[in-house]
Amino acid sequence: MKSKIFCISMQRTATSSVGDFFENNGFSRVGHQISDRLEWSRKWHNGDYEAIFTDEHFINAEILEDDPFWFPDFFKVIYHRFPNSKFVFLYRDSDAWFKSMISHSNGYSLGLTDIHAKIYNREKELFWLQKNIPNFNCKKRQSMVLFDKAADYKDCYEVFRDNVIDFFSTKDPKRFFISNLNSSSLWDELSSWASLPKGNASEPHAHKTKQTMSQDNLLGK
Repeated sequence: MKSKIFCISMQRTATSSVGDFFENNGFSRVGHQISDRLEWSRKWHNGDYEAIFTDEHFINAEILEDDPFWFPDFFKVIYHRFPNSKFVFLYRDSDAWFKSMISHSNGYSLGLTDIHAKIYNREKELFWLQKNIPNFNCKKRQSMVLFDKAADYKDCYEVFRDNVIDFFSTKDPKRFFISNLNSSSLWDELSSWASLPKGNASEPHAHKTKQTMSQDNLLGK
């Protein structure tokens, strides 16, 4: 099992850019392309964490970002399960974050609907839809709307941020990096924390084509 760094920033908070940054510095990486195809989010939803932890892609990865590692309280499981692991957490203004959520999927829920509902405390609404809408597919993508839920989503984002900060406030500071996404010194500070050469930094969302190709190569595509 290789030493690991987990990016536990919520979606739409530069998770891919963190993966790009470490991959550009020679780290083996698992991101959304791999975890989605291996259905790690579904395994998290089912409570089958060991199916993730024993997967060869997980075992061989050094930087893991995006789903399901930022899911509610999963970082606590990982922290205790892998005592040598480290964590990167970026945050942003909740208004800007929610606007990014809206623009990503044209105002609909991101990802698989039942998993999205669990993350954002919308399971009561999900169960109502299942009972009252014929043939409602809870495992379909983008089946719930976000437009009228701004306050609820921003609350989830801010509570998650505060939970992460509270948890790591009493933990080993060497295992935790935190920064505002808009900090002008973000990438230099991350380089220093990870003991990497300065100047080899990645701007947010700068390497999507490379990321997709490298993830596909790991899957044998």
